[in-house]
Amino acid sequence: MFHRSTEHNVGDSIRKTLVEKMRRDRINNSIEQLKSLLDPEIRNDQPDSKLEKADFLEMTVCFLRRLQHLQAMNKSSEAAMKL
Repeated sequence: MFHRSTEHNVGDSIRKTLVEKMRRDRINNSIEQLKSLLDPEIRNDQPDSKLEKADFLEMTVCFLRRLQHLQAMNKSSEAAMKL
């Protein structure tokens, strides 16, 4: 009985390790995709610097907020022009 329990724990440990690796790989893949989409924008803000993942994510959030703000301003100006 002890032997089966140990095998079960080892199997669970290996499965958890693989699941965690897959999760990290998905996160890293998504960050790389964001980098490729926003590369020119990021280079304008941080030329020739090595960014950590957290830095890149923060810059992406700032970029998206600026984009939202610009879109809202554009909609407001379009509405004002219709008056």
